[in-house]
Amino acid sequence: MLQHRLLIGTYTTDRNANGLYVMAQQAGGGLGIVDTLALDDPSFVAFHPDRITAYVVGERPRAEGLLSRVEILDSGLRLIDTVALPGRLPCHAAVTPDARWLWIACYGSANVVVYPLIASGELVAVPTMLQHAGSSVHPRRQSAPHPHCVAIHPNGRDVYVTDLGTDRIEHYCVVGDGIHRREGSTARPGSGPRHIALDAKGERAVVAHELDNTVEIFEIGRQGELKSLHWMPSLPSAFQGPSFASEIVLAADVAWVGNRGHDSVTRLPLSGGTPAWLPTRGAHPRHFALSPDGTHLAIANRDSDNVVVYRLSGDTLPRSPEVIGRVPSPAFVAWL
Repeated sequence: MLQHRLLIGTYTTDRNANGLYVMAQQAGGGLGIVDTLALDDPSFVAFHPDRITAYVVGERPRAEGLLSRVEILDSGLRLIDTVALPGRLPCHAAVTPDARWLWIACYGSANVVVYPLIASGELVAVPTMLQHAGSSVHPRRQSAPHPHCVAIHPNGRDVYVTDLGTDRIEHYCVVGDGIHRREGSTARPGSGPRHIALDAKGERAVVAHELDNTVEIFEIGRQGELKSLHWMPSLPSAFQGPSFASEIVLAADVAWVGNRGHDSVTRLPLSGGTPAWLPTRGAHPRHFALSPDGTHLAIANRDSDNVVVYRLSGDTLPRSPEVIGRVPSPAFVAWL
């Protein structure tokens, strides 16, 4: 039996999903829904360090974004409040380790919204707005900025925002009660930086480039600067079809990256070794998460309406999932 529950965020507009779901393995062995909270398009969730309060972005396609605070209890989910976001298509969020700041990347309005938080986790009413500018070479996907992911350094000071539209990784620094912009880093033209993950010590970063389905490895300098070391494809060389990278996770010396189109999660050793591909048993793996103890991998397959959980053991990938559950349009998954 799985030792943890799963929190699932979904797309609800023009789909059959209701909002947030909690899933758990049932006595009969299957993965079932045990609680639901109605929200509009809750596509990503950031957790307060207390792991009770969650900040949920509402990525509504035809309206301004929403931000909801949700309490996660053993008994289920409870909505605390919802506010309108000053941004469109919010797609990612992160809370600083000291719980003083909540960062939200808004893909559609080309801005990052930063809320100060008080001790109870409540939002300070007026956020800081960080507007991105620029473009890159892809005529459709990169005609404007598209902030996509926020990664916060363990020091709580340095913050990195990938921008798919400009081929940039922007670097911000929190100093006292202010936010300052640093030099940042430019990726290869047309690569489309989507998600970024840092190691636990804040010494290395990995970036999943959506448009060319590659992974780039960076060294993080003493001043928080990013130095590109090398990049590698996340797809098998024989694969010829369209595919786009999604989530990326860095665990020890291994990067895991999702591939939408190839419909796989790549296990990519960063210090040598052979890449391996885990089939997602579903279509469009938008997000995935390793369990806290690293023994399981849960994958949210948006277009096949399922969540797949694999048991991991050593360097050899499993042949089949341990459990599969049905949920409409899953966009996000986390272990509770």
